[in-house]
Amino acid sequence: MVGSKAIWRYLAQIPKKRYCIFFIWCFKGSNVDTSNRRLVIDWTTLQENFILLSISLITKKGRTIPIAYDGYKQGELGEGRSQSSIEEDLLKKIIETIPMQSRKRITVIADRGFDRPDLAELLISLKVNFVIRVCSGKYITAEGREIKLPKK
Repeated sequence: MVGSKAIWRYLAQIPKKRYCIFFIWCFKGSNVDTSNRRLVIDWTTLQENFILLSISLITKKGRTIPIAYDGYKQGELGEGRSQSSIEEDLLKKIIETIPMQSRKRITVIADRGFDRPDLAELLISLKVNFVIRVCSGKYITAEGREIKLPKK
């Protein structure tokens, strides 16, 4: 397992450049719920210098195991890149490695910073379930009906 010191050493070696770290585990015999795999996607800031997008797998006991990271120096996402495109690219990389027949058991969970139609359309096209927290006052279209979420 890679600790935070190893990650910081790695980050220090590549100043001003995009870095990407992938962790791969064999889950056989592990504490991962194989009947319904839940993936959480979230951004975090590390010591105000780096922003890190992570995708983690939720275990049976409610803990998370990070399976993919994609990080950048603050303010340097890369030319022509947006946070949205980075999120979509990383999700595609992870989900496309999963056989199509197994994708129906995957649920992607995201907070309200991810509540945009493009991401929902991508997840639908990848044939995975998803739960995205949505800000109040937004409209959602479901089963041909448009519903406005109440403001708090």
